[in-house]
Amino acid sequence: MTKIVAHLARLPLLGLSGFLSVVLLITILTMQLCEPRVSAEPEKTNPNPARVIVLPATAQIGLSETITVSIAIQDVDNLFGAEMHLAFDAERLQVVDPLTGQPANQVSPGAIFHSKPAITYQNQVNNTLGQVDYAIGLYGAQTEPFTGTATLAIVTFRGISAGVSPVAFVGAPAAPTGVLLSDSLGHEITTTIQGMSVTINAPETYLVYLPFVMYGADPQ
Repeated sequence: MTKIVAHLARLPLLGLSGFLSVVLLITILTMQLCEPRVSAEPEKTNPNPARVIVLPATAQIGLSETITVSIAIQDVDNLFGAEMHLAFDAERLQVVDPLTGQPANQVSPGAIFHSKPAITYQNQVNNTLGQVDYAIGLYGAQTEPFTGTATLAIVTFRGISAGVSPVAFVGAPAAPTGVLLSDSLGHEITTTIQGMSVTINAPETYLVYLPFVMYGADPQ
């Protein structure tokens, strides 16, 4: 800036309009030099990633038997909203109502936002495609976000065919990894994810040997 002023001092004398132009130029340059520099990289929130996992990690059931799994959020900080999309093999598993055992079109909510004002934006099951979609969020300016570990949702599966079915998070437009967590400012929370696998065992087969008896033959 000093060099600029010294250079201007060596210029020929200017009229009033020229002098005002020089003053304006110096003012603009001063504002630009004094303006604080902002990093182009957005500020990262929640640097320690939360975990979203399906529990248990593995399970074995028989045909027509059921298993209840939990989608847990662990070690999260300042959680205000959560979205998850879960895929399973519809030829081997079916989501059922935990009370009636009938095919279900929804899953059970977890206790993560228990006693807090929350809205369930999405809760649907497609047993034909093999997918669960669930989204919930808090509301209210005075509502405290959640910090800690809790269950997001609970899913009950029934085995309908022998084999192994993965239960894994699947990408969606708003959640490319299958999971999206956000804080109270609407920032995405860094997250790691982990699914599970379910083995459906076929019923055991037993061979029964019956005695062979012949009638009408003369003993020798």
